[in-house]
Amino acid sequence: MRLLVLLLLALNGLYFGWTQGWFAGLGLAPGALTEPQRHGQQVAPERIRLLAASEARQLESAAAAAATASAAAAAAGSTVCLIGGLFDEAKARTVRQALEQAGLPAGSWVIEPATEPARWIIYMGPYPSADAVNRKRTELRGIGVVYSPLVNPALEPGLSLGRFASSAEATTAMNGLTARGVRTARVVQEVAEVRGFQLRVVEADSTQRTRLEELSRGWFGKSLQPCR
Repeated sequence: MRLLVLLLLALNGLYFGWTQGWFAGLGLAPGALTEPQRHGQQVAPERIRLLAASEARQLESAAAAAATASAAAAAAGSTVCLIGGLFDEAKARTVRQALEQAGLPAGSWVIEPATEPARWIIYMGPYPSADAVNRKRTELRGIGVVYSPLVNPALEPGLSLGRFASSAEATTAMNGLTARGVRTARVVQEVAEVRGFQLRVVEADSTQRTRLEELSRGWFGKSLQPCR
């Protein structure tokens, strides 16, 4: 047992000496624990400094401004298709003259025939007074039926319970409302089909969009919309 203890003490002593580099002359030493090569790879470490809070905010603001400018530049370079109308023949001539005088590139726009389709609604009315309309609104809310104002002044005072592209669609929907307790509604044509002309700008860049927006203010309230 004493021999084992002495052997362990000797081994511990040798290990300690090895870690301290006592045997480096004999080629017995642990590998270097530091990494001086990293210091050699540093680029101008003396230029590194901590930023004050105000400096950091300035850098953040500059980065945000640069991002905004980049997005604006990208938007300026993009083009979109725009349409406007519907115009009758006389108004279409006025629009054509305005575009020609504005100097928009030939072939970048066209005035073409177009049609606004008819529209049907489930109609309730006309009522004798605004109070009667309000009472009907309260009644409809009580049974969970959605209503909306009318677009056609000739049908006032009254309510619309839905708009549809065809009489058949409106009739089908009205049958469903009848089952829910709606008794006095009927299907009527709210807007008749209208034929005329519309402006189509095939590829408008940001400069053209700005100019067209200025021009469209005088086009009888017909603003330009993205092509569908």
